[in-house]
Amino acid sequence: MKEIMPLINGKSERTKNKFATLNPATLEPIADVFMADDQQIKDSVNSANVAFEEWSKLNITKRAEYLKRVADLIDGERKEIAVLITQEQGKPYKESYNEVNNAYKVLYYYYGETRRTTSTVVQSEQDTIFSATVRRPLGIVFVVTPFNSPFSIPFWNIAPALLHGNTVIFKPSSVTAAVGGKISELFQKAELPSGVINTLHGEASRISEIILNDERCKFLAFTGGSEVGNRLSEINGKFRRRQILELGGKDPAIVLSDADIELAVSSLLFASFSNAGQRCTAGSRILVERSVYDVFCEKFINRARNIKVGNGMEKETMMGPVASLKQYRTVTSYITDGHERGIDLKLGKREYPTNPDKGYFIEPTVFSDVDRKDPLSQEEIFGPVVSLIPVDDLNDAIEVANCTEYGLVSAIYTKDLQAAFRSIDQIDAGVTFVNQGPTGIEYSLPYLGTRKSGFGEELGLTSINNYTKTKSIYIDYSYSRRSFFW
Repeated sequence: MKEIMPLINGKSERTKNKFATLNPATLEPIADVFMADDQQIKDSVNSANVAFEEWSKLNITKRAEYLKRVADLIDGERKEIAVLITQEQGKPYKESYNEVNNAYKVLYYYYGETRRTTSTVVQSEQDTIFSATVRRPLGIVFVVTPFNSPFSIPFWNIAPALLHGNTVIFKPSSVTAAVGGKISELFQKAELPSGVINTLHGEASRISEIILNDERCKFLAFTGGSEVGNRLSEINGKFRRRQILELGGKDPAIVLSDADIELAVSSLLFASFSNAGQRCTAGSRILVERSVYDVFCEKFINRARNIKVGNGMEKETMMGPVASLKQYRTVTSYITDGHERGIDLKLGKREYPTNPDKGYFIEPTVFSDVDRKDPLSQEEIFGPVVSLIPVDDLNDAIEVANCTEYGLVSAIYTKDLQAAFRSIDQIDAGVTFVNQGPTGIEYSLPYLGTRKSGFGEELGLTSINNYTKTKSIYIDYSYSRRSFFW
């Protein structure tokens, strides 16, 4: 069994306390994970702070070379990494392999954008004055990442943070700690200088409390639940610290009467049930115009019924288990509660055992005619559970789309460009897809949410604003005295 240890100042050490990660399909142990103690957590801040002095001075093209090294290492281990993701997180191997590819692309994207991170020159109002801005790194960046995409999401923030001269303290999800350990291993193999990236395993609340209460930490990048994110943001507020919070969603997908129904069904099946619905961008609310509601529902449910659920390492598997017992209990409680409240359960089991002994498997679940204010329509379930909601027309659909506290991504299926652009303008979400499911985030565009879905932007060229601070400069090259009004 693998041993995963904290990485501090380039060294990995066992600690007194440990826990095991499990394969959610078989419940077999994957790794022994050693938890960082309080002193090690403090040491990680010291290590990152010391390393920052030299790393921040390194030419950006040389920093970028380390990202390329990691990308090349990933390229040589794609299959092995994908297997590890599937074994520890549960998603089918094909999805895991695609996640590895996405991480590779993100690293190469930031490597390729290196020479865009330049200063700007502004024409001064005065002759013989050169005026410009330069960008400077912030310092220590604390990156906290989730279990649903444990290999790709960390690079969304680690890559631009390192590129722009910051050092990193990385806290991967405890559910997928072995995958987080693999990321640390790759940076070690790439011979990243000691202390530039430090990895901590253990209780997230304790680790976060110590790090965020140290004023030397300059940035928080958090992806996870709203409750935890809000607590961390409160600590951040005391230090007026920059942050990115990606806190989830309850994403609407609108299907209008003129839509290509087959296209909508096909892409929304993937959006709803890939990664067992454990996506912030999952198509968990499908809003269908009444004139095509019955047709859409029949096709969607019949196709969902054929989704093969099983171990992600088996070729025929289309959907794996959810990632942990905690997630299993959360998702199944929503299903049981919805059924007991009389909501029409069109597909899926009514009840699940509290303690499954053969993996955390949940069937594709579809509720029909769900009220727009019901918890199934309002709360992020983070599992393979879909609410089908009839709407009267586009106006009604936009109103329903906006009637939750979330605002991450949205989608609309229509052949009417006017309807598409109205949705883009009026749905309060950070991302809108047209004739595509609410998935397929690309690294070259910003990824962001509104309201309860979070704060700040990830990916794209906005990273230079996240991970650097601006300094304005004025240079008088005339070497002459100037007359002043006094």
